[in-house]
Amino acid sequence: MPENNTTAKADETNNSTPNGADSVSEESKGFFKNRGWQFYVILGIGGVIAILFIILVIAGIIGYASGKTSDTASAVAIVRDLFIILLTLEGILIGVALIVLIVQLAKLVNILQNEIQPIVDSAQEAVSTVKGTAEFMSKNVTTPAIKASSYLAGARAFIREMRAISRLTKPTSSKAVSRSESDQDSN
Repeated sequence: MPENNTTAKADETNNSTPNGADSVSEESKGFFKNRGWQFYVILGIGGVIAILFIILVIAGIIGYASGKTSDTASAVAIVRDLFIILLTLEGILIGVALIVLIVQLAKLVNILQNEIQPIVDSAQEAVSTVKGTAEFMSKNVTTPAIKASSYLAGARAFIREMRAISRLTKPTSSKAVSRSESDQDSN
């Protein structure tokens, strides 16, 4: 039996690539498979912004290298225009992120109303059932048991007191009386 395990391990190591590329590709497939459409929208917008930023940087470098920016004012105007374009792209990205946030918030509200609310309702129903059961047990089991116990305790106390009274009221025997008289005579 142990020989089979070692041969299976050896077969696994021979079939896999030395750098573990198979496991990475499987992990990346799982990573992209579980993403929703919002992820791909944000990824696409981020890619477009990155490409535009690279194009703007290249255009700025080419414009500066061509020598058309002879004075400082035109160089500052180019930098200003680049920042205006970048801020506009950032505003667009923030707008898309807000739209995605609103969609996610709507999904959360939907989940709360349709999935969590029934769970809360069933929990409240279970609590009310337990409360009713506790009241029923209190009325039909606990209260009669307490009453019966108190009656028994009262009966025991009554019997104990009656025995004590009967012992105190019993006439004493003649031997006890004669002894007490003889004790008095000897004094």
